Amino acid sequence: MKKIWFVVMLIMLGLLVAAMHIYIFDNGSEQPANNNASTGPADFDDESVEKTVDESDTGYVPGIVSGDEVFQNINEEGYQKGLFSWENNAYDSENRSDMYLAIHSLEINEVYQDFNGAEPNDEDALDLARELKIMDVDLYLLTGHSEWAYEADGAPMLDEIERAAAFRDAWGENTLKGIVFDIEPYGSQRWKQGEKTVLMENYVSGMKVAYQAAKSEGFRVILCIPTWYDKHYNEYFVRLSDCCDEISVMNYVREDEYVNMVDEVEYARKMDMGVTCILEFQEVGKHELAEEHTYYIDGIDAAVTSFNNLYREFNYPRLKLAFHYLKPLKQLLLDW
Repeated sequence: MKKIWFVVMLIMLGLLVAAMHIYIFDNGSEQPANNNASTGPADFDDESVEKTVDESDTGYVPGIVSGDEVFQNINEEGYQKGLFSWENNAYDSENRSDMYLAIHSLEINEVYQDFNGAEPNDEDALDLARELKIMDVDLYLLTGHSEWAYEADGAPMLDEIERAAAFRDAWGENTLKGIVFDIEPYGSQRWKQGEKTVLMENYVSGMKVAYQAAKSEGFRVILCIPTWYDKHYNEYFVRLSDCCDEISVMNYVREDEYVNMVDEVEYARKMDMGVTCILEFQEVGKHELAEEHTYYIDGIDAAVTSFNNLYREFNYPRLKLAFHYLKPLKQLLLDW
């Protein structure tokens, strides 16, 4: 029965997208005259990092279907939720219904989209930005690479901030909320060669410059971090937290989810800043992910139940949940 309703949902989402196009262009909107990370926060291939982890470690999109709900309300607590999307074709016209289904089903408030290779006048990117604005869903540019920590001047981050400003200028006011940086120095060759302190110093210096530039453009900055910076690089954890508006914790060891981010939540509480718990949904075996790292097998309900428990236990209203990421979630939503 769910699969029949799923088909109905897809059809209605297609009609919604068409209606959005009519709304946009009937209101006089004009068409606008890199090196990002390819896989996202699940990349922790460095053996030393894996060992470190093992040893230590309301903008709701309105429902389209009335009456009996196709999907249960997964958000009893009222917290905000984000969705990572790394595929460049996710915002193509023929694929956006997949994203919109996830937004509706999971009650997503923020989308973090990789626009690697896109230009400000990209028609599909423009449509995504304007359609999400109509849906009252905040859009962030998702970007980053481990080698960006090679440079202390923040040049790669500054380039992305410039790109983000160009996108926003082309798309219109309030279409791009900010930037999510996923920069993982521990995935680089130089980290494996022992240059850990140098890379972390470069990373902090670059982010300090980038954060000032982003704020001058009016962008929010979210910074993805692993669960172990606070334990093994606490000085850098604190300094990096000062270079963003929100820390987004890659909480990928399921049995220790509370312990993994208790320090980050308490620091965020102390500083009155946002903090996000990212949960993984990629298939077991991808990027060496084991079943203990991902909810691919146990599914969305298990992940949401686990986060609900965390949210109650932490009792911090600025704690958010983020789903990593859209591609594997599409299959999980079919079976949900």
